[in-house]
Amino acid sequence: LRLNQILYNLISNAFKFTTEGTVSMVLHCDQISDDEIECSFSVIDTGIGIKKENIERINEAFTQENSSISRKFGGTGLGLSIVNSLLKMQNSELVINSQLNTGSTFSFKLIFELGEPLKSSVEDSTSEAEITIFNLSMLYVEDMLPNQLVMQAIVKNWGIDLRIANSANMAFTILEEKTFDLILMDIQMPEIDGVEAFHSIRNTIGLNQHTPIFAFTANAEKKEIESFKSLGFQDVLTKPITPLKFKMFLKDFVRP
Repeated sequence: LRLNQILYNLISNAFKFTTEGTVSMVLHCDQISDDEIECSFSVIDTGIGIKKENIERINEAFTQENSSISRKFGGTGLGLSIVNSLLKMQNSELVINSQLNTGSTFSFKLIFELGEPLKSSVEDSTSEAEITIFNLSMLYVEDMLPNQLVMQAIVKNWGIDLRIANSANMAFTILEEKTFDLILMDIQMPEIDGVEAFHSIRNTIGLNQHTPIFAFTANAEKKEIESFKSLGFQDVLTKPITPLKFKMFLKDFVRP
């Protein structure tokens, strides 16, 4: 789970700050003892890059290279604070190599214990099959195309009426046209972020003023979850999402 959060943050940032070129992930593992392997992860992009003097600064919580980046690309920071925190829990650290206007490489190493091969779980497959999804209309507000495609693939055969808004402004337009059962709101978006969009919807008398709005974010430690709830969000759904995880979320949402 923690490794998924780390990689999700790094890969999402790479896509967000790369307007052309490539984003790739390289994984290399070596067995270092009879029962341990060391894995080196690298996320490489050809994006905007980082000035050398700012590399250490952007590792700080909620800090970006300059204030204009927040409005252009979205979010309060580059998403590296939570990455560093999670890596420190595992006795590792994030190494950044970057060149301005050329690209960046974010690397870290983790040691894993070797285990027995996993066996298929009949119980897991059964629990997933038993979950019933009712007809729902959902607005997903998300500026990242890869995340949009994942959501479309997950709910394709679930009978869900899914609408996707690429920005908060697009969401406002859609919400004037139709009533939804729920709104899934990405928090880190350019121009107008998820929190601002939430307040705009709640303060505007319209079809969806009282529609449940869920925060959708990778930065979801306990204090962040409590903060979002205190703002008025129905709940918080954490990235990355999986089909089973999202089914369980929807099951809880539609439960009488």
